[in-house]
Amino acid sequence: MSKLNWKKVIGWAVAALVVIGVVGTNMYNQQQNSDNSKRIVYAVLPLSGQFASYGKDVQKTMDVYMAQKDFAFQIKYIDSEGNPSKAITALQQATLNDNNPLVISAFSYISTPLAPVVHNKNGFLFGVITASISSDTNSYQRISGNAADVVKPISDYIAKHPKKTNLIYIQDELSIKELNAIKESIKNSEQTINREMVLDMNTLDVRNSVVKLLSDKPERIILLGQPTPGYLNILRELKAQAYQGEVFTDSALSNPPTIKALGDNMEDIYSPTMTIEADIPQPEKVEKMRIELAKVDLPVYISVSEAIDTLDLIQYTLENNLPFSQETYTNLKKWNGLSGNIHFPGKGETFVDFYILTQRRNGKFIPVTE
Repeated sequence: MSKLNWKKVIGWAVAALVVIGVVGTNMYNQQQNSDNSKRIVYAVLPLSGQFASYGKDVQKTMDVYMAQKDFAFQIKYIDSEGNPSKAITALQQATLNDNNPLVISAFSYISTPLAPVVHNKNGFLFGVITASISSDTNSYQRISGNAADVVKPISDYIAKHPKKTNLIYIQDELSIKELNAIKESIKNSEQTINREMVLDMNTLDVRNSVVKLLSDKPERIILLGQPTPGYLNILRELKAQAYQGEVFTDSALSNPPTIKALGDNMEDIYSPTMTIEADIPQPEKVEKMRIELAKVDLPVYISVSEAIDTLDLIQYTLENNLPFSQETYTNLKKWNGLSGNIHFPGKGETFVDFYILTQRRNGKFIPVTE
């Protein structure tokens, strides 16, 4: 029996390892080249700061959803820190070598200052969790419903059930538009706003504001705006003061960070919610997405829904070789999103009809039918 030639065995092993290494390197390079050939979409999200929970939920949603399909683009995340000037600087740095950037931006107060930046670079911006963009440019499309859509369930209800009503709002673009929409909607009804108060976004101590809000014994209180710490503290203080009247908020109440922060302080509060958030039977596509997101401990809500809709809309635009322009989406007219139809009337505007009035009871959002 001949002896084993160890030199040959070692030589064969080395050769095999070289082949495996070359194949692996080629596969890796092919994957990298494939990824690099895909268009970059810049997602400007608050990944730190007071609204980081929302940004991280959008990021998590995009990662989960993009793993399910073969998208024609890749996502690059940019931390806005919830600060407009920092968002502008970060985006400018990230897009230095991109002459036509596609951008997804969260929140109205970030999307508005970013819109002209993107426009000047011949890019296009999609606004999520963005009820308004105040810009005279034409290089953006909102995905969110407008402020009037969100507060319409409140306006309709209070117009039918007039009571002495005081209103307090966070000083930002969203709440001002919501306030104006409510006032416009109820102007021909018996309902009026008895007192209006404003709170700075950075205010934390709200006790004196709540005492003033309750001083003339209102039967109903409405709270509008971004869910800042002050916003949340107002609801906590109303409970601490044992206020017995009706409390209404805008749609921020149904967001998971708000739910987690307030806990039992949310009970009995009225708010407009998307139908996918309400305690009602849901379409099959919503239930399937709920199952997938539950694997990463993420519920279905506005941030999730609009992130998914935006990714699908960008994919549709690329697949059909359409220009990224307001005209493209105006011609499209509407998009069948996760929550329902998103309508594009033109000029980057959007309206939706899937908000309903609910009341928080036993940890659920129960539709108000009266």
